Amino acid sequence: MKKTIRTAILIAFAPLLMAMQCDDDVDSTGFETSYLIQNDSGADLFLVSAGSGFTEIKSTASFPLGSDLNTTTVPIPPSASGTIGDIELFERVNGNYIRVYQQAPLDDELWEFREPSTNRYEYLFRITDDLLE
Repeated sequence: MKKTIRTAILIAFAPLLMAMQCDDDVDSTGFETSYLIQNDSGADLFLVSAGSGFTEIKSTASFPLGSDLNTTTVPIPPSASGTIGDIELFERVNGNYIRVYQQAPLDDELWEFREPSTNRYEYLFRITDDLLE
């Protein structure tokens, strides 16, 4: 008899326990904000970063700068990112690297915001010939 009562109580509380477990899973997954750079200029460019040194970004190619996770459903703008810093781009001329663009500090107004899927965000920075020095 006691076993039947315990089973009935467990069955009654099972949906509540499962609902509480689902809430914990949502909190720990987070929402991703990605940062990309798109080279729409006519030149191959080199991005300087502290960990990687020079990274080539060919003309008409894109490059992922990094991503951040957030526990709330809001995007993290580039200026508040913990994974990307200032942007310095160089062009290689006669074997020398010449700085052709710098964004320090990051200017959120220059980044294009997109939401490619629900609760997944992207900021895209387009480099054009007009932006290059």
